Amino acid sequence: ADPPKTLNFFPLFPWLLRAFRWTGLPTLAIGLLLSNALSVVAAWLLYRGVARYADPATAWRAVLYLAIFPTSYFLGAAYTEALCLALTLAACETAAAGRWGLAALGATLAPWLGLATYLWINWRVSGSPWTFLETSRAHWHKAFAWPWTTAWQPLGQLAHVDAVFWPEAVAGLGGALVIPWMARRLPPMWTALYAASWFIATCSKFW
Repeated sequence: ADPPKTLNFFPLFPWLLRAFRWTGLPTLAIGLLLSNALSVVAAWLLYRGVARYADPATAWRAVLYLAIFPTSYFLGAAYTEALCLALTLAACETAAAGRWGLAALGATLAPWLGLATYLWINWRVSGSPWTFLETSRAHWHKAFAWPWTTAWQPLGQLAHVDAVFWPEAVAGLGGALVIPWMARRLPPMWTALYAASWFIATCSKFW
């Protein structure tokens, strides 16, 4: 049988759902409660992170912008976005607080352990640790490409008002314009994290 396209996603969120099965709640209910709880954690970490470099009013505005952003409804759905955001902000807060030992441990051990686990899951399910590369191309139209070689694709999306992925086009192209502003206004750590995240997200043949 063909390998499932869900191999593209690391199963941390499903593992958390399984961990809370003892509650007796339906899986969807657990997912919704978990995502909303993680969204609150992410908002709290965002406030702490911004307040560390700005005044409380600015920190509250950052939380408000996160809450009202058009795609923030994903943070309340049974998806992985809230978990990812909470973990990312937790890592930033750990480094910003000067807990470099814990930050270094999280930046080295956790990614390599996660990668090894992910490759093992691919091998266990399909017989190859690299199956996710094929399912990425076949099901999600994802393959490596330098951002400047595929910029014409989001530009083409912007030409069609009813295009499904035009928000991704705006985020991809507009996101690049934010980097110089961040470099002038924010600490280097935040700018570097954002620039690296933007670069990784746009290194694909399809944004």
